[in-house]
Amino acid sequence: MDRLGREETGDEGWQYLDVHDLRRTWGTYLLEQGVIPSVVMSFGGWEDWDTFRKHYLGEFSPEAIRRERGKVDFLEGGDESAEVVHPGTLPAPKSHSEG
Repeated sequence: MDRLGREETGDEGWQYLDVHDLRRTWGTYLLEQGVIPSVVMSFGGWEDWDTFRKHYLGEFSPEAIRRERGKVDFLEGGDESAEVVHPGTLPAPKSHSEG
């Protein structure tokens, strides 16, 4: 896989993947599939929410962001491609004049 990854992407970083990268990717994938964080923590053996959120979660895929945004009326619309959403963050509230 190491050689294949470099050949496909030209990225030498493939040499440095380890079990922590796999665990982080796996946890993020489960979250994107709709598994609730407490269950992902249980499956993966994470015990501390702050550590789980800060150190093991990556950014959500654009598809997951669009799917979740569609579930909440006040989040629909806007330029999703320009936005990076990190797990555990909330958008800034709109003022009453924007509503």
